[in-house]
Amino acid sequence: MMYLILIESDPSSLPQDLSEKKKIMASNIENIKKDLDSGELKMVGISPGLGSGFFVSEQDPKVILGKRIMSTANVKKFKVKPMLSLEEVEAVIKEIKP
Repeated sequence: MMYLILIESDPSSLPQDLSEKKKIMASNIENIKKDLDSGELKMVGISPGLGSGFFVSEQDPKVILGKRIMSTANVKKFKVKPMLSLEEVEAVIKEIKP
């Protein structure tokens, strides 16, 4: 199953020093790239204001909790929503008996 993870973060929780903020953000981006390359994440979107974004993952919800939610200090709100692929919805529709 696929999961849509909606996030809201608090950019003010990052250091005020621009060079420190850049280091943290660069590190986060590298970690996200690794997760995309490995397939742990299928897609990522980040708002230009850095206050919200999303991940798409097919990982077990317990892994999502441990790796995505518990390890992200400046994120204040998460919503994890199960999603079906278009193919899964199509299969369900085909199984419906009139």
